Amino acid sequence: MPSLEEFLMGKALVILGKSIPSIVLQMTVMAVNKEFSYAALISILASAAAVGFTSASISYDADVSPQKQRKQPFATGYLASLTATAKFQAFVCMMIISAIGTFMRSVSLVFLSFGGVEGSGVTRILLLLGAEIGALMIFKVLSRDFTYWIPTRTGLGSVLVSLVFRAVTKFVCDFSMIFAFLSPTELGGPYFFFNIFASWAVGFSTVYFYFENNTEEDLVAEKKYIEIGFFCVFAIWLAAFTIFLSLIDRGALWILVVKNNTQIKNMRSRFYYFQDHDDDELCFDATLMNNKWVWNGDKKLAEDVWTWLANAVEKWRGEGKPPEWLTLEMFSMAEMAMGNGVKVVSREAWGELKKGGEENSEKNELGRGGGSPFGGPDESSSEGER
Repeated sequence: MPSLEEFLMGKALVILGKSIPSIVLQMTVMAVNKEFSYAALISILASAAAVGFTSASISYDADVSPQKQRKQPFATGYLASLTATAKFQAFVCMMIISAIGTFMRSVSLVFLSFGGVEGSGVTRILLLLGAEIGALMIFKVLSRDFTYWIPTRTGLGSVLVSLVFRAVTKFVCDFSMIFAFLSPTELGGPYFFFNIFASWAVGFSTVYFYFENNTEEDLVAEKKYIEIGFFCVFAIWLAAFTIFLSLIDRGALWILVVKNNTQIKNMRSRFYYFQDHDDDELCFDATLMNNKWVWNGDKKLAEDVWTWLANAVEKWRGEGKPPEWLTLEMFSMAEMAMGNGVKVVSREAWGELKKGGEENSEKNELGRGGGSPFGGPDESSSEGER
């Protein structure tokens, strides 16, 4: 997996495995004990702010990365073209959007858990999460965009990987509202915007559900203040969301959300664009570095990819060696896409070039630096970006 993808995925997993459970657990303890604590509230708000900062960092890094812009010209750019001041303002807005989203989603689950009706609160939460994830899966299947981009050798493996990554992405996005999930390789623009407003609808519904099924006098007295607080927080979130949309490059966002809102549309646009510009590296990255079950279903695209690859292999063979960017790992990816065997091009030519790919891999390892001085991935050594 490319270094930038690993870096951003690692941040998302920290949110999933540490930050979200911590916030929900602290809120649950407060609800069980029925005691308000300023110390606990400060801890919860600090955790939500940390999620907001991490989420904004993920979205920012994914959009302004030079490698990402070069290899994903139709899925990035809504932040990259802004001035430094506008970028800072957009970053703050994303942080507010994510922090509030995380806080309110956690509150919603706690309200749902302590709804005052018969049955387990955990069961109600699982039913809600199952219904939401199921809705995403149905949407992805109907839009023929279910398969996740990570390459797999078998169809069954592709289905399992897609199920896991789609579910995890949906769960994290419900809390953090990470704008990087606008990407057609993740939720996609249309579902992303639907999802964040649906999360708010669920939030308001759980508050109503909680007070409808809890008739204790103290709770009835607090209902008015909680509802006002909910609406005030939503107003702040909506203001930050509106300012964010006013700051970003809406032309780039339009291409991302409407024109290239599925993986296959984005992949097709990338491949033909790079082919027109005679960029073999990016043609390779746009198709063969992705799960073959995504693009092999498009007959015309598949035929054009194999024709391009056969011509490219002959060209590289005539030059006596593969280009420096073509490593052994990329040869393996291409073989996986071809079905664990060289069927599209000459086996002899492929074998000759593959030896050169081994040398390229060794050179890249020797020449690889120590990474980014800021702690992120060293993009100069990336072999591909989604």
